[in-house]
Amino acid sequence: MKKGLKVSDGFNVNLDNVCVWIVETESIQLQLACSDELGIIDIVIEGSEAAKCSEGHRVTINEFKRIEREITEYMAE
Repeated sequence: MKKGLKVSDGFNVNLDNVCVWIVETESIQLQLACSDELGIIDIVIEGSEAAKCSEGHRVTINEFKRIEREITEYMAE
């Protein structure tokens, strides 16, 4: 199983660093445990209500579903 998750062009996440993932209808939040810091990555569907309130990565609905599927599959192992 691959450990890299492509979020958007030029931005990838090492799934080994994800300690919490929250999937909602229009957004996904990944919390990363990277050494001393806690990084938070927001992923939202472009054009959605969540995108109006977030400065996170805006992706298409197809990309959103792919990201949701890949993170869920990886964490289920």
